[in-house]
Amino acid sequence: MELNVNFIFRGIDFTPIKVNLDYNLVFTEMSEVGDSISHRADRTMDYGYASIQYEIKPNEFSNHFELNLSRIKTAFDHLTQLGLQEILVYISFGYESQFNWEFTPHELKQLSELNITLNISAYKVSTLGGQSIPSAKTD
Repeated sequence: MELNVNFIFRGIDFTPIKVNLDYNLVFTEMSEVGDSISHRADRTMDYGYASIQYEIKPNEFSNHFELNLSRIKTAFDHLTQLGLQEILVYISFGYESQFNWEFTPHELKQLSELNITLNISAYKVSTLGGQSIPSAKTD
Protein backbone atom coordinates (compact mmCIF):
# COMPACT_ATOMS: atom_id res chain seq x y z
CA MET A 1 0.00 0.00 0.00
CA GLU A 2 1.20 3.48 -0.82
CA LEU A 3 -0.13 6.82 0.31
CA ASN A 4 -0.83 9.55 -2.21
CA VAL A 5 -0.05 12.90 -0.60
CA ASN A 6 -0.89 16.23 -2.18
CA PHE A 7 -0.13 19.61 -0.60
CA ILE A 8 -2.14 22.32 -2.40
CA PHE A 9 -1.29 26.02 -2.14
CA ARG A 10 -3.63 28.66 -3.57
CA GLY A 11 -4.71 32.26 -3.37
CA ILE A 12 -6.45 34.82 -5.55
CA ASP A 13 -3.19 36.71 -6.15
CA PHE A 14 -0.79 33.85 -5.41
CA THR A 15 2.25 33.79 -7.70
CA PRO A 16 4.05 30.48 -7.04
CA ILE A 17 6.64 31.11 -9.74
CA LYS A 18 8.17 33.72 -7.41
CA VAL A 19 8.67 31.32 -4.49
CA ASN A 20 12.28 31.59 -3.43
CA LEU A 21 14.21 28.37 -4.05
CA ASP A 22 15.97 28.81 -0.71
CA TYR A 23 12.86 27.34 0.97
CA ASN A 24 13.26 23.93 -0.77
CA LEU A 25 9.60 23.83 -1.77
CA VAL A 26 9.68 21.94 -5.05
CA PHE A 27 6.27 22.24 -6.68
CA THR A 28 5.22 19.37 -8.93
CA GLU A 29 2.55 21.53 -10.53
CA MET A 30 1.78 25.24 -10.58
CA SER A 31 -0.37 27.76 -12.34
CA GLU A 32 -0.47 31.53 -12.31
CA VAL A 33 -3.62 33.64 -12.05
CA GLY A 34 -5.49 33.53 -15.34
CA ASP A 35 -4.10 30.20 -16.55
CA SER A 36 -6.81 27.77 -17.61
CA ILE A 37 -6.03 25.34 -14.75
CA SER A 38 -6.48 28.07 -12.16
CA HIS A 39 -10.14 28.82 -12.85
CA ARG A 40 -12.21 27.42 -10.01
CA ALA A 41 -15.44 25.76 -11.03
CA ASP A 42 -17.09 26.60 -7.72
CA ARG A 43 -16.31 30.32 -7.85
CA THR A 44 -16.16 32.99 -10.49
CA MET A 45 -12.59 34.01 -9.73
CA ASP A 46 -9.15 32.96 -10.77
CA TYR A 47 -6.39 32.03 -8.38
CA GLY A 48 -2.75 31.05 -8.37
CA TYR A 49 -2.13 27.39 -7.61
CA ALA A 50 0.79 25.12 -6.76
CA SER A 51 1.07 21.60 -5.43
CA ILE A 52 3.58 19.16 -4.03
CA GLN A 53 2.51 15.60 -4.83
CA TYR A 54 4.16 12.31 -3.99
CA GLU A 55 3.52 8.65 -3.22
CA ILE A 56 5.07 7.14 -0.14
CA LYS A 57 5.02 4.00 1.96
CA PRO A 58 3.08 4.36 5.23
CA ASN A 59 6.16 3.75 7.42
CA GLU A 60 7.92 6.71 5.73
CA PHE A 61 4.97 9.09 6.00
CA SER A 62 5.81 10.87 9.26
CA ASN A 63 9.34 11.82 8.18
CA HIS A 64 8.22 13.23 4.82
CA PHE A 65 5.14 14.92 6.26
CA GLU A 66 7.16 16.54 9.03
CA LEU A 67 9.80 17.70 6.52
CA ASN A 68 7.19 19.34 4.27
CA LEU A 69 5.42 20.99 7.21
CA SER A 70 8.75 22.34 8.43
CA ARG A 71 9.55 23.78 4.99
CA ILE A 72 6.10 25.33 4.72
CA LYS A 73 6.42 26.85 8.19
CA THR A 74 9.81 28.35 7.29
CA ALA A 75 8.43 29.78 4.03
CA PHE A 76 4.98 30.75 5.36
CA ASP A 77 5.55 34.52 5.60
CA HIS A 78 7.15 34.52 2.14
CA LEU A 79 4.22 32.53 0.71
CA THR A 80 1.61 34.84 2.20
CA GLN A 81 3.47 37.87 0.83
CA LEU A 82 3.11 36.23 -2.59
CA GLY A 83 -0.67 36.00 -2.11
CA LEU A 84 -1.12 32.55 -0.54
CA GLN A 85 -4.53 32.28 1.13
CA GLU A 86 -5.00 28.58 1.82
CA ILE A 87 -3.13 25.33 2.10
CA LEU A 88 -4.85 21.98 1.84
CA VAL A 89 -3.41 18.52 2.33
CA TYR A 90 -5.08 15.55 0.63
CA ILE A 91 -4.03 12.05 1.60
CA SER A 92 -5.57 9.05 -0.14
CA PHE A 93 -4.88 5.35 0.04
CA GLY A 94 -6.43 1.95 -0.45
CA TYR A 95 -6.74 -0.65 2.26
CA GLU A 96 -7.57 -4.34 2.38
CA SER A 97 -8.49 -4.62 6.05
CA GLN A 98 -8.65 -2.43 9.14
CA PHE A 99 -6.13 0.35 9.41
CA ASN A 100 -5.11 2.90 12.02
CA TRP A 101 -3.98 6.43 11.41
CA GLU A 102 -2.03 8.51 13.90
CA PHE A 103 -0.65 12.02 13.91
CA THR A 104 1.72 13.23 16.57
CA PRO A 105 0.67 16.21 18.68
CA HIS A 106 3.51 18.14 17.05
CA GLU A 107 2.16 17.41 13.53
CA LEU A 108 -1.36 18.43 14.55
CA LYS A 109 -0.05 21.62 16.14
CA GLN A 110 1.86 22.52 12.96
CA LEU A 111 -1.25 21.95 10.83
CA SER A 112 -3.24 24.19 13.15
CA GLU A 113 -0.62 26.94 13.33
CA LEU A 114 -0.46 27.08 9.53
CA ASN A 115 -4.25 26.92 9.20
CA ILE A 116 -3.95 23.86 6.94
CA THR A 117 -7.03 21.87 6.03
CA LEU A 118 -6.42 18.10 6.16
CA ASN A 119 -8.43 15.69 4.01
CA ILE A 120 -7.99 11.92 4.28
CA SER A 121 -9.64 9.60 1.78
CA ALA A 122 -9.49 5.83 2.21
CA TYR A 123 -10.96 3.32 -0.21
CA LYS A 124 -11.35 -0.40 0.17
CA VAL A 125 -9.42 -2.59 -2.24
CA SER A 126 -9.81 -6.28 -2.84
CA THR A 127 -7.29 -8.71 -4.22
CA LEU A 128 -7.74 -10.60 -7.45
CA GLY A 129 -4.98 -12.92 -8.54
CA GLY A 130 -2.60 -11.38 -6.03
CA GLN A 131 -3.13 -7.84 -7.31
CA SER A 132 -4.94 -5.12 -5.38
CA ILE A 133 -7.86 -3.53 -7.19
CA PRO A 134 -10.22 -0.78 -5.97
CA SER A 135 -13.54 -2.13 -4.80
CA ALA A 136 -16.73 -0.69 -6.30
CA LYS A 137 -18.61 -1.62 -3.14
CA THR A 138 -18.70 0.89 -0.29
CA ASP A 139 -18.84 -0.03 3.37
